[in-house]
Amino acid sequence: MLSLHQVKAKRDDLFSSYKDDFDKQKDKLIECQGDKAYFHVSVPLRNIPDTFEDDYPDSQVYNYICDNDSDKAHCPLSEINQLIEVMLKKALSTLNADEYKLEPRYLELNRTYLEEIICTQVIAIHSDIQEKGLPQNQTAYAKRVAFAVLLEALNQDIQESVNQSSKYWTFLLKAEFGECLNEFCQDQEPQLSISKLEKLAYLASKINLLDDQQILSFSSSIVPHKKITSSNISMLNYKNGTFSKHDLKRGFFNLLKFINNGDILYDDSGRNYWLHGEVKYYPTAIFESEDYGDDICKEILEACMAHEEDQFFERDFLVNQYINRQNILTPSISSKYTVLDDEQSPQHKILNFKKISLISKDKAKELLDE
Repeated sequence: MLSLHQVKAKRDDLFSSYKDDFDKQKDKLIECQGDKAYFHVSVPLRNIPDTFEDDYPDSQVYNYICDNDSDKAHCPLSEINQLIEVMLKKALSTLNADEYKLEPRYLELNRTYLEEIICTQVIAIHSDIQEKGLPQNQTAYAKRVAFAVLLEALNQDIQESVNQSSKYWTFLLKAEFGECLNEFCQDQEPQLSISKLEKLAYLASKINLLDDQQILSFSSSIVPHKKITSSNISMLNYKNGTFSKHDLKRGFFNLLKFINNGDILYDDSGRNYWLHGEVKYYPTAIFESEDYGDDICKEILEACMAHEEDQFFERDFLVNQYINRQNILTPSISSKYTVLDDEQSPQHKILNFKKISLISKDKAKELLDE
């Protein structure tokens, strides 16, 4: 299957809003000598002209198959994963797959596994185009995903390998980041400016290039109050210790939308920050109110003690939605941290928290947007 033309998501449901895109698809279909093209929309189109089939004889609005075997000619972003799993179930049934592969949990697992295969190739294609300057069509053709690779993924039992694979969990985090960013941008009223969308898209591209350790470092950077350990690869560990949809939508993306300074720097660890003078401001996904400020400070302290991540102490300000604290030591420190002289001791690390402050988005905006 060949993608002929990509259209930015629209809220409009009138056919007239998409007419130019149908025309472009028609022209590209002729150019590529194709015999059929499908047009995907996220909302049902209204006022499709009676002459549509005559005007676009080789184009068709794609019909999505639902779980009850009905179909519909649109698919909201919120439903795409579910509808993919419906098609995946049909494919597995055709292959006479065991019953456990038709269960919802396995279908979700298999869908994510297949997406990882495809997205890994997509990222490799973009990397060759952007960094090596290779022609787009040539690169895409050279890095096609062989059908045999997808068929192998359908036929094998991927449960055990997936549960022990940091690569799989890394992909889950990247996929959730991209999905939440799409939903966030779609939900904005008024719509975000082109320059803001481009900056968010660039951030997404940087996140997609992160490796296993870098994506965990990025996650701990924006949710420093959560505990994660790369030595414990499990769903419970990842879901409890990494960013969630609420963290991204209510915290991180909302913060980037509010602060107009787009000069975010990206370091090799996976973290990102604004530089104001010699002071670093790290955007976080913390969206709790000021009332929970002391609790957040304690959670950050305990999470970083668990991470054993000395680089954390090089930070200056953690930008969040509402909380201001001169340093993380503002709340009382738990008595379980014994005073020790060793530089690697908990006491030494705790003293380093004097280097870290929490700053609200309003105060950060005054500095960073000046």
